[in-house]
Amino acid sequence: MSDRPVINVVVVDDTLANRWVLMRVLEEGGYRVIEGETAADALRLAAERPDLIVLDVRLPDGSGFEIAHGLKADSKTADIPLLLISASFTSPSERARGLDAGADGYLTHPVEPPVLLATIRALLRSREAERALRESEVRFRTMADSAPVMIWLSDVRGNPEWFSRSWIEFTGRTLEEQVDDGWQSVIHPEDLDRVLTTYRSHAAAHEAFRVELRVRRHDGVDRWVLSSGTPRINEAGDFAGYIGSCLDITDRKDGEIERERLLMRERTARAEADAARVAAEHANDVKAQFLAAMSHELRTPLNAIGGYVDLLELGIRGPVTEAQREDLDRIRRNQRHLLGLINNVLNFAKIEAGHVEYHLVEVRLHDILEGMYPLVAPQVRARGLEYEYRQCPRSMVVQADTDKVQQVLINLLSNAIKFTEPGGHVRLECDCTDTMANVHVVDSGVGIPASKLEAIFEPFVQVDQAFTREGQGTGLGLSISRDLARAMGGDITVQSVFGEGAVFTLSLPRVVGREAERPVMSASSQSD
Repeated sequence: MSDRPVINVVVVDDTLANRWVLMRVLEEGGYRVIEGETAADALRLAAERPDLIVLDVRLPDGSGFEIAHGLKADSKTADIPLLLISASFTSPSERARGLDAGADGYLTHPVEPPVLLATIRALLRSREAERALRESEVRFRTMADSAPVMIWLSDVRGNPEWFSRSWIEFTGRTLEEQVDDGWQSVIHPEDLDRVLTTYRSHAAAHEAFRVELRVRRHDGVDRWVLSSGTPRINEAGDFAGYIGSCLDITDRKDGEIERERLLMRERTARAEADAARVAAEHANDVKAQFLAAMSHELRTPLNAIGGYVDLLELGIRGPVTEAQREDLDRIRRNQRHLLGLINNVLNFAKIEAGHVEYHLVEVRLHDILEGMYPLVAPQVRARGLEYEYRQCPRSMVVQADTDKVQQVLINLLSNAIKFTEPGGHVRLECDCTDTMANVHVVDSGVGIPASKLEAIFEPFVQVDQAFTREGQGTGLGLSISRDLARAMGGDITVQSVFGEGAVFTLSLPRVVGREAERPVMSASSQSD
């Protein structure tokens, strides 16, 4: 039994001989034939949707031309292939009339069997092709309507001719309102010219395109959309328009806009920071120049004061009484105090401006510490204190600037002496880790409140002015000392219990297993 599907062909002809010939040829060709004699039979049998209709032009109750026109005008039967056949209407004009009425083919009697069968096969192939095309189009539109992105089709001029359901729902406009130029009504006015130029230029070149634009959503909100179009090529290889998609990219676009806004803010802040830095550097330079000039101007009279005190003590202006000698000693102490304040301010300005130079060498720590007592001996004796240096191993070598280390230790020892009551003690000692050497300045003085242990390293900060006994400082000494220590790769820390003294620790990078390559510089050669 053959698996070939049965093809039903309706033959309507009021002449029995003609009908018998047609039926015999068609049945021998493998078709199932259904007979009819009148126009009424033709309409009735067409309603049953046969695969093909063969219709005589002249029927007793109607014209084949009129029947053909009616069947093609009815959507229920329009797709059924229709072959008109006639023994009377055989002129070219009559054949043209039949084709204009909607017939898919036109033959005249007598019909050669091969011609009849070939014509029918051609009509059935055409019907199958149209059916496949319609099914393909239905599948495409169903798929496009179900897709999460918006799909559209355009003609050869680039004008859209169809939109998927998602676009219709997105815009809230009907398909009829959107085709041709209607889609332009939902495009943001600021984007329309740019989009039209892109569409038209790419359509003229038959090229794919991508363009970002704003589309008015059904709720009146403008959304960013990425529209992409790919050329459609027909069977002849010619450009047939575009198939394209639209994707809502508002979230991504908003992110890009926000990122650009933040970048612009960052650029502005960076530019402002650069301008502020330049201004600050200029101000620092001006300040450093001013302080250098002022320190010179202030040091000159202070040095003169010290010189005249020395002359008066030598008795050049006459004998000096004991009371006068005490007054001269007070003048000298205050002169030295003022000179120290000036030096601190100048050193702080140099550090802030980055004008301090460091000459780092490998040096034995003992050589520096051993030479510290002579530098503070007058202060120790004046305060009536006990000074002790617990020797540092000679093998302990640090990488440091000798003058800067001495400057830091003089400041730490001077503070320890200043804040220790007569009869107390000040001690200098050291220890080390694998990488750092630590110098401890220990005193039995008044100590520092826990809340002030960090604040004392800030510029112009003093713990309590009531603790000082001999004039006030600038509050810069510890700040300068820590900056110097950190610039050499070390640090300064403090431990203290209020009322029980303090321990300041200077840490310096240690050089393990090597002796100093250069001798320690004399304390008297300090330049800071």
